[in-house]
Amino acid sequence: AKDNRNITEMFHHMATEIKNKILSS
Repeated sequence: AKDNRNITEMFHHMATEIKNKILSS
């Protein structure tokens, strides 16, 4: 369960970074 949550958090963080990159450019 912990690993699953960690992966979800990592995926969410990656999506946020991509979103910020798009908004920045």
